[in-house]
Amino acid sequence: MARFALPLTLALAAVFSPLFSPAEADAQSRVLVQNFQGPRAAAIRTEAVRGLRGQSVAVLPRADLARTARRMRLRMRGDRDFARAGRALNANIFIQGRVQRRRGWHLTLSVRDGSTGQVIARSTISARNPRALGNRVRTGFWGAIAGTLGVGGRAGSAVASRDDMVFDIHEADQQVNLAAMDDEAPPPVEEREQSVEEELEAIRRQNLDGELFPTGGAMDDEVIPAMRTAPPFDAAHSPGEARLGLRFINRNFTYRDDVSGAALPYSLPFGAALAFGAELYPGALFSNGALAHIGLTFEGSHSMGMSTAGPDGVAWDTKDTTWGIGTRGRVPLGASEFGLSFGFARHSFSVDARESGGGNPDIASVSYAQLRIGADTRIRMGDINIYGAVAYRAVLDPGAIDDAFYYPGTTAQGVSFDFGVGYSLPLGFEVRADLGVEMYFLDFHPDPTVVTDVGGAVDRYIGGNLGVVWHMGPTGL
Repeated sequence: MARFALPLTLALAAVFSPLFSPAEADAQSRVLVQNFQGPRAAAIRTEAVRGLRGQSVAVLPRADLARTARRMRLRMRGDRDFARAGRALNANIFIQGRVQRRRGWHLTLSVRDGSTGQVIARSTISARNPRALGNRVRTGFWGAIAGTLGVGGRAGSAVASRDDMVFDIHEADQQVNLAAMDDEAPPPVEEREQSVEEELEAIRRQNLDGELFPTGGAMDDEVIPAMRTAPPFDAAHSPGEARLGLRFINRNFTYRDDVSGAALPYSLPFGAALAFGAELYPGALFSNGALAHIGLTFEGSHSMGMSTAGPDGVAWDTKDTTWGIGTRGRVPLGASEFGLSFGFARHSFSVDARESGGGNPDIASVSYAQLRIGADTRIRMGDINIYGAVAYRAVLDPGAIDDAFYYPGTTAQGVSFDFGVGYSLPLGFEVRADLGVEMYFLDFHPDPTVVTDVGGAVDRYIGGNLGVVWHMGPTGL
């Protein structure tokens, strides 16, 4: 039964031979068998794990890999991720498998080196039905692995180089004709001969480069191309995120070039608002290409219980509201990303009388309708995430301050800067805190014949956010 596992056996020997000297024959290898894919995959994997029982091999729980991947923000899709996980778990090898049903039942396995993360061997086990396949996986394939590792009192073997993993096409004939070894009756001769010839031709084409099982290949590059089926889509980037938190506000409105000094500045020392936002990348739901990085954004905030102290102890209702919609493009940079955004936004601030007929303070309301162009970066270092953003705000309409009662013809433009830090939690959640400055520069275009006119103003907002973010799908980019 060890004949059909020869390539995988040799590859595993190359990995483990340095680990098993004669004095260390009883040392345990640490193996992590990942979830298999395909029909009856869970049952076949169970048989594979059962085949390791009683051997000098430690089978690591799948949950350990899941926790490690979440903690280290790993996607487990490339050599680098598997190497990092292997070092964290002290795992010698990872085993992946895909079950397929086509002219019988087939299990294609890939073995990754836990230190480099590279695929070092692939092998296919075949049988007439799933029960026979499970038996063959449990009793034949894993027994060959144990013998190769030199455990349980059996002699181990070793290979000196990766070239030794290439085997002769006649040995491939033995591998692909496993159905004839089953206890059940073999298929008709004509069908069996045709199937074997097709499989051998595919193997010959793949073996033209001198190596039947190339390292670093994709999981779907299987030994028998005729057995390939379209794999389910596996998103590599997050399709979006949702944010909710509290926003703390400080506002300072000061006039400039006020000849008469009659214009009074305004200051709000502290206020609070409910802040929310979301990003959605629809292309990431079905693609890992460029479409996965073009998204839609929405954000907003609304003040809660804010008031302004007026003359004679009168309190005035105060409202601060923001909202914005737009689009964002992201460029993954390893575990981090860079983004560019464009959209429409509005920031309104008003002070009104608490009761009808109570009068109004001499404070102009603003409502900056604007086009916003920005750039941002997200740097991820393990569980710590660092955020930074800058934006230019082209104000289209400044609001009521442009009325004839205040300063008609007012124009404005603004900028904003943000910096934040987040900490990743399980299940895609993140705690995030950030601090930002938003400034608008107003020009009143004064009439030079009127000495009381004011030249302009600076409207400054300092805001801090503390909230929770939920990342959809993969938390990696």
